[in-house]
Amino acid sequence: WDDIASLDRLTDYDSSQLLSYIDYRVNENKANIYTGNIIDKGSMEKLLGPRLVSRIWNNSERIIFNSTDKRGLED
Repeated sequence: WDDIASLDRLTDYDSSQLLSYIDYRVNENKANIYTGNIIDKGSMEKLLGPRLVSRIWNNSERIIFNSTDKRGLED
């Protein structure tokens, strides 16, 4: 799930589909790896909604990588 909260806002359809996929994978005990630039739950909830973030946040171990941008996009 690359850049899970990269959109400004999910549509109801996007949110429903994403929730369905994640629920399926969690219920089937499948591994999930989420990446993104947002590291706090409140900011994720603003973009993805509390229900979807609950599924992601409560079933995840957060690992924060601190590094410079390798794509040369930093100021």
